[in-house]
Amino acid sequence: MTDGSSVEFSDYGEILRRRWWIIAVLCVIGVGLALAALQVVPKTYSATALVQVKSVGESGAVANGRTSDAVNLDTEAQLVKSNDVAIRAREILKSDEAVRDLAKRVNVTVPANTSVLSIAFDADNAAGARDGAQAFATAYLANRKEVAENDLAAQIDTIRSQIKSLQESLTESNKRIAKAPSGSAERADAQATSTALSKQIQDLSTQLSPLVGQDVNPGTVITAAQLPQGPSSPSSRLLLASGLAAGLLGGCLIAFITARLDQRIRDRRDLERLGLDAMTDVVSVPAIRDAGTSPASGDGAESLRQLRNALLAQMPGRCGSVIVANASDVEAGSAVSVSLAVTIARSGADVVLVSANTVRCAVEQAFDVPVQPGLVDVLRAQADLEAATLTVREIPHLRVIPAGADGSLASDLLQGPRVEAVIKELAESADVVIVDVAPTSDNADAQTLVTASDGALLVATSMKTRRNEVLGAVDQLRHVSARVFGSVVVNVNRERRTSAPPSATGSRHGQRAVGDGSAPEMSKRVASMAARAS
Repeated sequence: MTDGSSVEFSDYGEILRRRWWIIAVLCVIGVGLALAALQVVPKTYSATALVQVKSVGESGAVANGRTSDAVNLDTEAQLVKSNDVAIRAREILKSDEAVRDLAKRVNVTVPANTSVLSIAFDADNAAGARDGAQAFATAYLANRKEVAENDLAAQIDTIRSQIKSLQESLTESNKRIAKAPSGSAERADAQATSTALSKQIQDLSTQLSPLVGQDVNPGTVITAAQLPQGPSSPSSRLLLASGLAAGLLGGCLIAFITARLDQRIRDRRDLERLGLDAMTDVVSVPAIRDAGTSPASGDGAESLRQLRNALLAQMPGRCGSVIVANASDVEAGSAVSVSLAVTIARSGADVVLVSANTVRCAVEQAFDVPVQPGLVDVLRAQADLEAATLTVREIPHLRVIPAGADGSLASDLLQGPRVEAVIKELAESADVVIVDVAPTSDNADAQTLVTASDGALLVATSMKTRRNEVLGAVDQLRHVSARVFGSVVVNVNRERRTSAPPSATGSRHGQRAVGDGSAPEMSKRVASMAARAS
C-alpha cells in the first residue's frame, strides 16, 4: 500500500475533460434560457437630457455640486425627482400616471467636475423615454425659474418696504429740524438722524437697482433627449454572457458532483488514490475466447509486457506462483490471467496456468481443451497432476490445467490442504504458476488460495469495478496477511477475432491429444470420467 491521497491540479482538468458533455449541455441550456428571457422580459428604453445648472443668486460659483455654496448639484439632483417637478412633467406629458410612479422612472446623476445634471427617464418604448427625459428637464428648469423669481420678488418687496419705512422716518426727522431753534442740540441731533437715514435709503436703493428688471436664468438644456436606438434593458450581451457563465459554472459543479459520486475505477490514478501500487497504465486485453490467440496488440501489448516485468520483479528469484483475482468482473480477471500467461511464456519462461475459478473456466474458453481430467479431479484424488496438465501446441512453454471434466469445481474443494500441495508441486516444475480465481466480490476463493501462493495480483475493470469492491478485495487479502504484488486496471476488448484458438494437447511427456480421437473413443472417455466422479 502507498500513500495515494494527494490530488493533483491536473486531476480536476481530467474530471472536466471526461464530463465535457455535461458542461456543454449546461452551457447550451444557459444560453437558451437567456435567449428565452430576451423574448419574455419586458424591454426598457432609456433617454437622457443634459441640463447645465446656473446660479440664480448673488454668487455664480458652482463647486462641482459637492459643496454647500450657492448651487449644490446633489441637492438639485434630488429636486429633479420632487413632487413639484413631477407634477409639471406629468402636465407636459399629458399623462394620468401617478406622480410618485412617474418620479421613480427618473434617474439623475452628476458627472464629475461639472455643473451639469444628467436626467435619464425609463419607459417601455423609445418615444416615451425621449419625451419623459425632455419633460423632466423642462419641468425642472421651469420650477427652478419660478422659485428663483419668487425669491427675487420677495427680496424686492422687502427692500422697498425698508426704504418706505426709512423715508417716513426721514420725513419726521426733517420736521424736527424745521421746528428746532438754530444752533440748539435738538436741531443738531435731528440733523444727524436725517443724515443717517438718507445714507441707509441710498444703500437700499443701490441694492434694489440691480434686482428690478433682473432676468432669471436657472440653466439650459445643453443636450436634448434623443430617441433611443434600442432598449437599455435587458442587455442582450449581458444576458447571454450571464447565461453562458451560469451554464459553465453549473456544468462544472455538476461535473465535480458526479465525479464525487462516481465510484467506478477508470485508470491507475484511481487505484493510487486508494493507496494501491498500480504496476502500469490501463492494459487493454482481448476477451477470453481470443486471449490465447493474441494476448494484446499495440499499446495494450506494451502495457502487458510492462505488467509482466513488474510482476516478475516482485517475485523472489523472478519465479513463483501468483493468484490473479479481479475485484468484481470474472471475465476481465480471467482474460488477464490468460494474456499474462501467454506473454510470460512467449518470453521463454515455463508457465503453468491453473483454472481455479469456480465461476468460469478461462482455460476451456481460451484454448481448444479436450475433455479430460482437471483440477477438480486432482483435488478429489481421481487423477494425478500430470494427467490434468495440457501443453499448448502453439506456445510450448505454456501449460494449462482446466477446472475439470465435469465442471463441478466448487469453493469447498479449494479449502483443503491438497490445493497448497498442488500449487507447490507446480511451482517446482515451472518458473511461474498463474492461478485464475473467481472475483473477490463473488466468493473468498482468492483469500483461500493466496495463502498457498507467493502473492496476488489485484485486477480492476475500467468503468466497471467500483472503489468499494477494490477496498473489499484488499480487506480480504489483508486479513490473511497476504502479499499483494500490485494492481492493474484493464479494458476487455470484446471484438471477436477470426483466428482459431491454440489447441491444447496431452501432457508434455507426449500423450496423444484427446481431441484427435474418434467420436466413440471420446464418448468412452467421458463416460469413464463421469463414472469416476460419481
